[in-house]
Amino acid sequence: MDGKRMEKDEIQIGNTMVRIYHGDIRDLTPEIIVSSDNTEVALEKGVAKAILDRGGPQIAQEVRQILARKKLQPGDIIVTNAGNLSAKKIFHCAVCDDTIKDSVVTPYIVTKVTHRCLELADEFAYKSIAFPAIGTGPQQTDSEVVSKSMIQKVFDYLRTTSTGLQSVTFSLYAAGDWQNFFRDFWKYAASIKFEEEKPIRLTILRSNEINYLDLTSSETISYIKTTRTSPKTLQKYANALKEFVTSGKSKFFPTLQNLGESMYKELLEDVGPKLRRIPSKNIFLKLDDDLLNIPWELCYDGSDYLGLKYSVGRQVVVSPKFYISSYRTRSLQYPLRVLLLADPSETLSGALKECKAIHKELSKIDGIKENLEFKSGAEINLNKLLKDLTYYDLVHFAGHAHFDEKNPNESGWEINAAKKEYLTASMLAAHTAPPIVFANACESGTQAPGQQKSYQSEIFGIASGFLMGGIKNYIGTFTYVNDITSVEFAVEFYKNLVSQGETVGSSLRQARKLIFDKYGADHILWASYMLYGDPEFKLNI
Repeated sequence: MDGKRMEKDEIQIGNTMVRIYHGDIRDLTPEIIVSSDNTEVALEKGVAKAILDRGGPQIAQEVRQILARKKLQPGDIIVTNAGNLSAKKIFHCAVCDDTIKDSVVTPYIVTKVTHRCLELADEFAYKSIAFPAIGTGPQQTDSEVVSKSMIQKVFDYLRTTSTGLQSVTFSLYAAGDWQNFFRDFWKYAASIKFEEEKPIRLTILRSNEINYLDLTSSETISYIKTTRTSPKTLQKYANALKEFVTSGKSKFFPTLQNLGESMYKELLEDVGPKLRRIPSKNIFLKLDDDLLNIPWELCYDGSDYLGLKYSVGRQVVVSPKFYISSYRTRSLQYPLRVLLLADPSETLSGALKECKAIHKELSKIDGIKENLEFKSGAEINLNKLLKDLTYYDLVHFAGHAHFDEKNPNESGWEINAAKKEYLTASMLAAHTAPPIVFANACESGTQAPGQQKSYQSEIFGIASGFLMGGIKNYIGTFTYVNDITSVEFAVEFYKNLVSQGETVGSSLRQARKLIFDKYGADHILWASYMLYGDPEFKLNI
């Protein structure tokens, strides 16, 4: 092996970047380099000899010491140090037995050693690994067969395993190997992208303390489980997030991750393995009204929170008792028409600051700045606002909200507390609602107050009421968030939604990740926002 050819392509699968590289595997810097050899690990041909030439005789010496203690069979792997190479370890794969006449490398052996290498990497807690085209040396398997076996196994492993690997590289030196791997790499990558575009549909209904979970990634395949959860336990989860919001700590859970782990184990563990095998990035979370107060986005599966791992859109299973006949949501027009509403009560200085910052950001964007309006305080008039809502495509509200427990459909945004004027779901039902509403307001994403009856009766909060009033996508908070991070969160959301053309769900997830990465897991803001609606909705401007 000589020369410095370097060509590569890559795809992200979960938390792992998978690359295909045209060049010398010895020039790479993974923690693990995989070698392909016979059961004697002779280090005399192909990639095995190349690794020995640069890595030094100490590699061969270590191999001989291992083989003095054990005899290898095709499919076995031994591990040595990497000598002079930049890697930490070499995985020597025994793929054929040269002592047997006409011994060949089979697709089964290629698949077996590929899978075992990935398992060993995780067992050693290494983060990166590089593979050659295993078993494609003289008189061995055709590289076309090898590429299909290896790529499919790597892709399947990364999609179905909670791996710690951050980088997997296929390193191909020969032009023919590169061409075969390149073709199959993008063939399987395209199939994964297609699967990722199919949303996960998780329906959770509740009756007599039993939760019924229906998990599907298509219209024809369902995966149904049941779990028993007491009202007291649900109440504990609902209260925990409120405790973190108000005091930064919870009576039962030291950290948000502890809360997320408990919820996942209690509520989602039975569907967890199936959920992890579905490659989609979007979840339609259809919830019984008895389960709306649970912060599902905080469920922690051992590797990540649901709300950071997926673009989650809540959907409400509507009781006929609270159904509202509303106008259909109108289609978007270009340029977008955007209305920012700040602090009608003139009591939340942070709300005014938030909307001004968002106004500044959106004023830079073509297609929005032409029809961007900002209103605050007393200039927000209820009757005028009702007319405005039939015109605007996107409405951002920062202020107080009012929840009417007895008449949830009369819940809404506080416009004038002295006059008891509120913009309610029932009012929206009589108008053509805007497609997207973002509300940073007290109680804007909550349901009924934390009492046991909220899990036994048909009670809807502001968010679900607005949905029934015709809003297609409603982003709300568990409580009003009044600090600089709320501005950062909202601005990041709109940047992704408008400037980057991301979906509503993806834009919200990226905003969560920004706050999570910048301020840490226990900063409550990232967990406070939720989407009621369609996570795949795009502005398409």
